[in-house]
Amino acid sequence: MLTGLRKLNEVSQSKYNDIFNNLEEDAQIEILQSFEAGEIEMNLVSSAGFFALLRQLTLEGCYADPLYGGNKDMEGWRMKEFPGAYMSYTDVVEAEEFVKKEPMSLSNHM
Repeated sequence: MLTGLRKLNEVSQSKYNDIFNNLEEDAQIEILQSFEAGEIEMNLVSSAGFFALLRQLTLEGCYADPLYGGNKDMEGWRMKEFPGAYMSYTDVVEAEEFVKKEPMSLSNHM
């Protein structure tokens, strides 16, 4: 993973004279698309393989329980209307209408 992140910055420096994080969104997207298409030469792994791993880990971080360090303030869950780690749904299981619950992290149970 570290090799891929270094390559991301290397490509950013080469094309835009700045590190990836400092680039405008359009430039970041362009670089990520070239990784996804496998157009960037890398050692030991293809750029498409690196991109797939980066995407997977990003999604996991966005939707994991905040207890693990991602999904800050449960915003990923709020966006998907996912209630999180309730121990039971017996209070709403037979409801006729959709019941929106405020997200709850595992850390709320400790």
